[in-house]
Amino acid sequence: MEEFYVYVFMDPEKRGSYSYDGLGFCFLYEPFYIGKGKNNRIKSHMYPSNLKKQTYFYRKINKIISENREPIAIKLYENLKEKDAYDKEIYLIKKIGKSSINKGTLSNISDGGDGVTLCGKEHPNWGKHLKESTKKKISERLKLNNPMHNPEVSEKVRQKNLGREPWNKGKREKRQEVIKKLREKKIKYRNIKAKSKETGEIFKFNNTKEVMEFVKKTHRMIMIYFKKGESKDYYWEYDKNK
Repeated sequence: MEEFYVYVFMDPEKRGSYSYDGLGFCFLYEPFYIGKGKNNRIKSHMYPSNLKKQTYFYRKINKIISENREPIAIKLYENLKEKDAYDKEIYLIKKIGKSSINKGTLSNISDGGDGVTLCGKEHPNWGKHLKESTKKKISERLKLNNPMHNPEVSEKVRQKNLGREPWNKGKREKRQEVIKKLREKKIKYRNIKAKSKETGEIFKFNNTKEVMEFVKKTHRMIMIYFKKGESKDYYWEYDKNK
């Protein structure tokens, strides 16, 4: 069985009992996003590269993080086939409603079920073997708009950029010099300790990477813990060295 799942993101500031007709359960916090995926999809939303995205969903997450909290993300259904996961995603979005049309609290833009992956026997070309002539046509079509293969396109790109000042003019530095500056600027945390609020047990770490693996959180959340001096389960101590 394909291990797809459907998940929800909830606002930790809005505790309550959120129930919807047709669902056999209620949410203890206000839901603001429904998604579908597999593997590490649910955690990927908290990656720094994704948190830079300027969408309503990520602005909501960043707002929660700025308040020294974390969005609550849980899997609602697991071990699903992809089609079943899409069906449940669509159903949940319809029941809870989207804020973009003033019919609910979800930040989802679509109604769900986007980008269905057709693979294996479901794919229209399953079992078909392309002729060599067909493969050649496809290859030539792909090269048509590629300036690396088409001189005409390459010349158009060159003409378009004539007179433009390079973005890095006057800013070029040797790679090693740039690396050196970044290393000198980066703050290093040493002698990191976490004291359990429940048992008083102390855990020691050599760097922030070990801390991230220990608490299963992003680097951004670790920095918030360090700034506050505590997280939900631990008190944090460290030496800071520039």
